Amino acid sequence: VLCCAVLAAQEAPAGLPAALQKKVEACSKSISERFVFFGGGSGVFISPDGWALTNHHVAGTQQTTRVTLYSGEQFTAKLACTDALGDISLFKVDGGDRTFPFAELGDSDAVEMGQYVIACGNPFGIALPAADQRMYPTITLGIVSAVHRYQPPGYFDCLQTDASVNPGNSGGPLVTLDGRLVGINGRIATR
Repeated sequence: VLCCAVLAAQEAPAGLPAALQKKVEACSKSISERFVFFGGGSGVFISPDGWALTNHHVAGTQQTTRVTLYSGEQFTAKLACTDALGDISLFKVDGGDRTFPFAELGDSDAVEMGQYVIACGNPFGIALPAADQRMYPTITLGIVSAVHRYQPPGYFDCLQTDASVNPGNSGGPLVTLDGRLVGINGRIATR
């Protein structure tokens, strides 16, 4: 495998690795600013007025919860609706008249096998405020390994990625390199 990777790199245009790195860096910064820390899990803003998605198994049926933003600020979020079967919950973060950076929705049906994606999350709840008081989520790069996966019980028509995720990444965004939200990280499979 190493030999194939070296050959592919030698045949690639000279600026391709640097261009990919710049795209990943820009996307990582952008999605980090849109990330919402839900306790030991993850979430993402999907609108400027504070609507945020996470997994049902992260937030359960809590009517309110405290969330932390990339900036380190904390807010109260109220449950709007939840779907245990689809493992998704929608919360409204109470920010008053404030506008929040948000991830634009992409087309998950247009995602193709082999396409680069970025998973953003808070694995094992390890994020702590940095020296600048910001909360930096973990960013991992991978490819879409499969589309339209079914994993009983409860997960259907999913994207599968090899981007590294761990407990705590649940509820976090899966985005394309242009920063569009195409999935919510929900489950890992281990031996």
